[in-house]
Amino acid sequence: MPLPCWALVPTPQALARLADKALFERYARLHGLSAFVPATFDPRAAATFPAVLKLTNRSAGEGIVVVRSAAELMAQLASERFAGHSVLLQ
Repeated sequence: MPLPCWALVPTPQALARLADKALFERYARLHGLSAFVPATFDPRAAATFPAVLKLTNRSAGEGIVVVRSAAELMAQLASERFAGHSVLLQ
């Protein structure tokens, strides 16, 4: 006979927030956890380079590149990999 056990099961909302890098970043900042997340920049505005450009809906290092200049950022944003997708620049 199996023994009773407990499990922490996140809500669908929590899973969605964890799966989307931009949602998670906003959640962390809204809850006073700014010290634990990297600085985030608007990709259309001034950023500090090098920076990390991320697709927001990928995991395990997929859809992540280091950009070293504004020109490189613009080229990546125009590329097939990033064009038309939600991104986060940190």
